[in-house]
Amino acid sequence: MIYAKVKNIIDRWDPIGLVGIDPEHDHYRFEINEIIILLQSNYSTPEELAKHVESIFIEYFDDKIYNRPFAECLDVARILFTIPSD
Repeated sequence: MIYAKVKNIIDRWDPIGLVGIDPEHDHYRFEINEIIILLQSNYSTPEELAKHVESIFIEYFDDKIYNRPFAECLDVARILFTIPSD
């Protein structure tokens, strides 16, 4: 259940532009799984969560491919932060 919620948020954000290429493929599955682990770690603020989400995308895609503004990642983290733990 939480996977589907996080996937929906990340796919709508689509920080690398992969979903538009093939919407049926689960492009961000590794990143989503790591984000779920973060969410279950009970981060205290969306800002803290955003820093870690950003580092996940940089780790998987490097900073030349993932080059979204931090404010955008923070907006996504604020949405992720509202997902109740299942």
